[in-house]
Amino acid sequence: SIPTGQPSSIPTGQPTSIPTGEPSSIPTGQPSSIPTGQPTSMPTSLPTSMPSSVPTSIPTSNPTSYCHVENIDLGNATSFVVLGYASIMNTGQSLLGGNLGLWPGNSVAPDGFAFVGSNSEHVNDLLAERAIIDMGVAYLRSKSISYPPPTTLPQDVVVDNQYFVCGIYKIEGNMVIDNVIYIDGRYNPDTVVIFQISGSLITNMDSEIVLLNGAKALNVYLQVGGSATIGSYSLFKGTILSFCRIMVDEGADVEGRLLA
Repeated sequence: SIPTGQPSSIPTGQPTSIPTGEPSSIPTGQPSSIPTGQPTSMPTSLPTSMPSSVPTSIPTSNPTSYCHVENIDLGNATSFVVLGYASIMNTGQSLLGGNLGLWPGNSVAPDGFAFVGSNSEHVNDLLAERAIIDMGVAYLRSKSISYPPPTTLPQDVVVDNQYFVCGIYKIEGNMVIDNVIYIDGRYNPDTVVIFQISGSLITNMDSEIVLLNGAKALNVYLQVGGSATIGSYSLFKGTILSFCRIMVDEGADVEGRLLA
């Protein structure tokens, strides 16, 4: 016999009883009681003062970069990049991005200077006189400032490949920049760095001051009790306030001010 492929009985696919999917009782989703979110009792008064452990002021910058050193007010000397009391001499050509001032020196206006923009020479005029007076005040202030307490460097120190952050650095004797030093602003645009040098400042040939992380040349001050010499082809950044003379050798580049 040949099977026909049909079973003797065909299942209908339906169970004898069909569940309705509904339980005998349906939960409503509501608890028997609903919390109101209110405590059983409320305080009758609020504290009138802050606890002693809460700071009264909030630092405005990252604590690791916070530092405050008073900036040096140059007054009328601010617009000058070269300022001298007795004489100014120049050999070759020098380009200045600010004013040049001389008072009360008897030297004639120095030769060989070219100026960017409207900057010019001021020789024995009222602006130069006022600039010299304000420079003297700035020199004394940069020498005497003592907060935060200065970091004392070794006597007659030679610095190379060193980092300096916001603060005051005191050197008894001379300071020599041998190769490169770094001024790190730590992302604080108001970072001020002051070097108080009782002796002379010397930057060796091809030396460099590098500004990092927002540090600005206009906020770096070197108060020099003796003379300052910027070596040939140095890249110098900062304001020199020198009690004696300043000499800039051939090919050096200064971003800042030379005030003597």
